[in-house]
Amino acid sequence: MSFTKLTAYLDGLKKKYGVPSFDCVVQRGHEQLYRRMGGFSDAAGTKPVTAQDEYRLFSCTKVITVTAGMQLVEQGKLFLGDPVAKYLPEFEEMTVREGETIRPASTVLTVEDLFTMSGGFNYDMGTPAFQELMARTDGQATTREMVAALAAGPLDFDPSTHFQYSLGLDVLAGIIEVVSGQTFGEYLNEHIFLPLGAQPVTFHLAPEVEKAHFSQMYEVDGAGHIVPFTFIHPRSTDLNYESGSGGLICKVDSYAPVADALACGGVGANGARILQAHTIEDMKRNRLAGVRLADFEKMGKAGYGYGLGVRTLIDKSASKGPVGEFGWDGAAGAYVALDTGHQLSIFYAQHVMGMGQDIEDIHCAIRDLVYEELGLAE
Repeated sequence: MSFTKLTAYLDGLKKKYGVPSFDCVVQRGHEQLYRRMGGFSDAAGTKPVTAQDEYRLFSCTKVITVTAGMQLVEQGKLFLGDPVAKYLPEFEEMTVREGETIRPASTVLTVEDLFTMSGGFNYDMGTPAFQELMARTDGQATTREMVAALAAGPLDFDPSTHFQYSLGLDVLAGIIEVVSGQTFGEYLNEHIFLPLGAQPVTFHLAPEVEKAHFSQMYEVDGAGHIVPFTFIHPRSTDLNYESGSGGLICKVDSYAPVADALACGGVGANGARILQAHTIEDMKRNRLAGVRLADFEKMGKAGYGYGLGVRTLIDKSASKGPVGEFGWDGAAGAYVALDTGHQLSIFYAQHVMGMGQDIEDIHCAIRDLVYEELGLAE
């Protein structure tokens, strides 16, 4: 197979959308079928993209976080129906903001609510609790401390009643730390990345590594131009905070083995198993209906529902892939698509913030072109 259409599309991203660089890998049944890199990893345009480039994954981190959580579920150390307060007592008495008032939550916050973005959390890191914590720790709060700050503020709705994209998986990262006795990053490397033979991942690059290998980040400015990224997110400077929602930094060659394993029933190319096949099927099962599904549909992911921390295709007419294809994406453009039926995985990385609908269009085009070129389009 030549992947000529996919190559032409990727090579045209700079002209059509202004994307300065990319790296795309397609794997099937532990075999790398395709790899294409393009553009430059520095703003001056002097360093061509290489496999050594490091990318901030943002929300593609979530797929890894829920994989870690489901490992603990498999082991009987964590249960989806458990109250979050069983593991993190600070979540015992949650409140909800309703108009101008704050009242006790009428439903119990469960572990499953964290996985399904139904906990009532949001992405506001400017709350008084967060501000006080950052001042008290001089910006060096731990993951557990950051999670505790989430417990201090009122929820936006009663748990299980709505879907809202949020920092809920940071709370899951805190639970993983409590249950495992390790930092979140230590757990991910020991139980997911290293067993698959991947290089370790991190939440904070050493300065010399960042200078040598961190792919230049960009953003879309007010005039619609793609320019070097200047805003520094708090999670970029806090050396102790390991965000389960969006903190991972890694090479494409570190993420791709995990994608391959998840697409192949939980088994990596080296034979290491990170999850049971039935667990992955449970992860990708749509959990939303009614109001919660309507909430999710506002995100603009046409044809998809939401499982345990992953989008999952439920409307065949929206894709050339099969129902049950699942994965997620990140704010700077990273994208993972997983198909257990065909043992197929796609991982794409770029580094541009704020592309809006353009990035959804890019992801869907890559997905559909892969299925077309493999003769798997349905």
